[in-house]
Amino acid sequence: MLSGMVDTLMLSSVGDQAVGAVGTANTYIGVFIIMYSVVSMGMLAVMTQNIGAGRPGIACQAKTLGLWFNGILGVVMSVFLFFCSDGILYVVGIAPALKEPAVQYLRIVGGGSILNAMIPILAGYLRAFGYTKQPLIATVTGNILNFILNAVFLFRFHLGVQGVASATVISKVVNLILIVIFVRRLIPAKKYSERVNSGEILRKIIRIGLPSALENIIYNVAMTLVIRFLNQMDTEGINVAARSYTAQITNLSFCVGSALAQANAIMTGWYMGAGKYEISVSCEENRNGKPDQGTGRLLFLQLFQDGKAVLAGQHHV
Repeated sequence: MLSGMVDTLMLSSVGDQAVGAVGTANTYIGVFIIMYSVVSMGMLAVMTQNIGAGRPGIACQAKTLGLWFNGILGVVMSVFLFFCSDGILYVVGIAPALKEPAVQYLRIVGGGSILNAMIPILAGYLRAFGYTKQPLIATVTGNILNFILNAVFLFRFHLGVQGVASATVISKVVNLILIVIFVRRLIPAKKYSERVNSGEILRKIIRIGLPSALENIIYNVAMTLVIRFLNQMDTEGINVAARSYTAQITNLSFCVGSALAQANAIMTGWYMGAGKYEISVSCEENRNGKPDQGTGRLLFLQLFQDGKAVLAGQHHV
C-alpha cells in the first residue's frame, strides 16, 4: 500500500495522465494477481492448523506445494502479461492518452508478477510460525528502496512511468530475497519429519482458498468495469487519474482491519489445530471515532496534485 502511495505521489510530478495510466494498469494487474491468492490464502489456513496440532512438518510441506503451484502459475502469467499487455489494454479499453504509459507499466510490472506469486507464500509461512516482524522488515526495506529508486529514475534519468515500474520490480526482488533469507535462518524445515499425501494437502489448500479468492475476484472485476467506463467517458484520462488519487487515500482505511483480520486468521488456525474450539479470537470493528475523511481529503490531495480538474473529479469519485 505504501508503495502505491509513493508511486502516485511521485508520478504526480510527471502529470495526471501518468497517474491515470498506472492506476489503470494496476487495476488490470490486480485481476490476474488475485489468482495467486487462491493458494496463499488456503495455504495459510492449512499451515496454521497443522502447526497448532503439533505437525509443523505438514506446514512446511504445504509451503513447498504453494511455492511450486504459484511459481508455475507466476511464470505463465508473467510471460502472458509481458507479451500481451498491448492486446489486454485494447480488449478491456483504455483512454488513448493513457495507452502508451499504461502498456509500459503493464509490461514491466506484469512481467514481474511472479514476485507477487512468491512473496505472499513465504511471508505467510513466516507469519504462520509466529515470525511476524520479519516480513514487515522486508516490506519496509523494499518500500524505502522503491522510494529511492523512484526519485533516481524520475528526477535524475527522467524515465517517467517506465522508471517507476522498474523501481517497483527491483524493490520486490529485494523484498523476496530478504524473506527467503529469513525463512532459511528461522525455520528449520528439515527437522520436521511429518508428511502426508501431497494431493490431499493441495486439495485442502484450494478448497479453503478458492472461496476467499472469489470474493476478491468479484470486487476486482467490478473495479475493472469502473475503469473501463471511466476511460470511455474521458479520452484525456482525468477521471481515471482522479480515481487513482482517491483510491490511495481510501486504502488507508483498510490497513488496520486487514492487519487484525490476518492476525485473527493465524491465531484461530492455531487454536483450531490444537483442538481448543472454545477459544475464539475475534476482531470487532470500532465504528466510533473514525476520522472524517471528507474534511481532510482535499488537503491530502494537495500532496499529489494541484490540478483543478483532478480535484473536481475527485469530488465525484
